Amino acid sequence: MKALEAPVSEEDRYRLMVEAAPQAMIVVDAEGRMIYVNARTESLFDYPRQFLLGQSIEMLLPDEVRERHPQMRAAFMNSPGTRAMGAGRDLYGQTSDGRKIPLEVGLNPIKTDSGIYVIASIIDISERKRQESALHDQAARIRAIVETAVDSIIVIDPVGTIETVNPATEDLFGYKSEELCGQNIAMLMPEPHRSAHDGYLENYRRTGERKIIGIGRVAEALRKDGSVFPIELAVSEMRIAGQRKYTGIIRDITERKKAEAQLQAQIEETQQALQRLRDTQAQLVQSERLASLGGLVAGIAHEVNTPIGVGVTAASFLSDQVDTIQKDIEAGTLTKSRFNSFLEHCQESSDILLNNLQRAADLVQSFKKVAVDQSSDEHRKIGLAGYIEELLTSLRPKYKHTGHRIEVDCDDSIEMDTVPGALSQVLTNLIVNSLTHAFLEGDNGTMTIAADQDADGITLTYSDDGQGIPEQYLSKIFDPFFTTKRGQGGSGLGLHIVFSLVHQTLGGHISVHSSPDTGTKFTIRLPRSIKEKAEHTATEGERGQDHV
Repeated sequence: MKALEAPVSEEDRYRLMVEAAPQAMIVVDAEGRMIYVNARTESLFDYPRQFLLGQSIEMLLPDEVRERHPQMRAAFMNSPGTRAMGAGRDLYGQTSDGRKIPLEVGLNPIKTDSGIYVIASIIDISERKRQESALHDQAARIRAIVETAVDSIIVIDPVGTIETVNPATEDLFGYKSEELCGQNIAMLMPEPHRSAHDGYLENYRRTGERKIIGIGRVAEALRKDGSVFPIELAVSEMRIAGQRKYTGIIRDITERKKAEAQLQAQIEETQQALQRLRDTQAQLVQSERLASLGGLVAGIAHEVNTPIGVGVTAASFLSDQVDTIQKDIEAGTLTKSRFNSFLEHCQESSDILLNNLQRAADLVQSFKKVAVDQSSDEHRKIGLAGYIEELLTSLRPKYKHTGHRIEVDCDDSIEMDTVPGALSQVLTNLIVNSLTHAFLEGDNGTMTIAADQDADGITLTYSDDGQGIPEQYLSKIFDPFFTTKRGQGGSGLGLHIVFSLVHQTLGGHISVHSSPDTGTKFTIRLPRSIKEKAEHTATEGERGQDHV
């Protein structure tokens, strides 16, 4: 049978409790000798227990207080009582390696038959000191930030009373801190904000909604001298010792407002200049179109002059023959052979007149269509192949005396609803551009206009086999006023007009491919119908708005 364990005595129970205590426990006699230490004392001061027992308590104190400590200990023993040591000052202990540690010490005297003993309860407060130091450093940094901040910082209570201001506030408003503290923050606000401020605060306290001035709208502040100035205000809520406070950070934005006003004025001036530039550009474009039309008129006039001149000659010859036959009739000398000859001359002259007048009429008709189209932005349905032929007829005077030729590859079935005037201007400018830039003197070049259609639209291709465009110019050829023939008749608007007409008027897009000595190719993608393109664009815009 297992033997019963002996019961733990009350003295042993207290000893076990002291040994397990988290703080160091030391029992000192009236002479200041340590007669008991617990395990925590050993680990705190880094001395073995047997070394400490019988030693003076002063050995655990820093060197600078050891000499005067016996007098303090004697004074305590003369009037012993439970007390906490170190009130109002820092206490330190010293470990075996000379390291100082901050302590919190509690003394409790015990009277026994052998005399008075003192129980010292010692707590290492190193971590607390570290935290206090960190808090102190943090507070010092915050204070330094507030004191050196360039923005005004004001702390108010829930009813708007100013509690704290920083130096920047004094500089900004012209008041000393003592003039502001204790006053209502409304004193720094002009009307109507001053009268409404209490309502702002009440609404914020009740709903948390920040309708205090400066949040989400322009704010103004009032200086001591009565001047009003614009501010940017940020307000935040905080709690200090359980009490609600509000911190306002105020920045004078007078210079910003001036800069914004200047910037706005510059923007308006730039917009006006841009509009003037657009107007000038539009005038130049119109002048270019009129110049192109003028060239067309001159060419047609020269071209029409030939058949009309031939017709005039034939009519004059016919008039002479009529006069001659009339005289023969009056003189009675008209013979059958003379009359037959007269009839033959009439037939020949009539054929010449009819053919040349028809040729002139065709030229005028082609010119009329092209000229009317070039002066109008109305859209209509055209047969593309026939329209290109009419255009080339009107342009023939520009190249018929050169060795160049223009080839057309367009199916007669291709029809499109477009702006013919814009299309003719595009092709005219491309042809003139080739005649001006693509070929050297004496070249016999070929320009090709080809068209193809698919379900999505029409692809119009214009190409020449000239000298091509240098790579460094390719990205600039559609820019306004860019030309390599400056001072030689080139305005730099021809291809810019092409680009604008294709993209803005015809609803398509244009690209160019070229390299030196391989010619140039312009690819123009156009819708079958300007109307369908506009409706499709409007529908996509509505869908985009619905989506947004």
